[in-house]
Amino acid sequence: MENEDDELEAILRTFEFPGEDPDAIRAFLAQSGFTDRVMERVAEAHDHLRKAIIWAVFSCINLILLGILGTDHYITGFYFGVEETLAQFFFLFLGISAIGGIFGLILTVDTAWFTRWANRHI
Repeated sequence: MENEDDELEAILRTFEFPGEDPDAIRAFLAQSGFTDRVMERVAEAHDHLRKAIIWAVFSCINLILLGILGTDHYITGFYFGVEETLAQFFFLFLGISAIGGIFGLILTVDTAWFTRWANRHI
């Protein structure tokens, strides 16, 4: 922990802070583009969250359809009749799209929080 504090102090020594004058602070932040970068990061995080929610809903709908339609023989008999091949193709398609949705969800989730959490608890 002490090593991290030393690294942080070394990094902070390289910055020239504007002091306590609010106008100087605003000018410093405007010059460095700090607020623009923060807003870009917030927008990126919001887009990732939206994509993750869409993938999660897509996966849940697929899994619910697989659960309901796959376990009720009356529903499958009503929709597909005696065409077992059509029913197998339909459930194969649902299964593949559910797996794709789960992989999409995993790939869009931001896992940076996990590394920060793991570093604190090691």
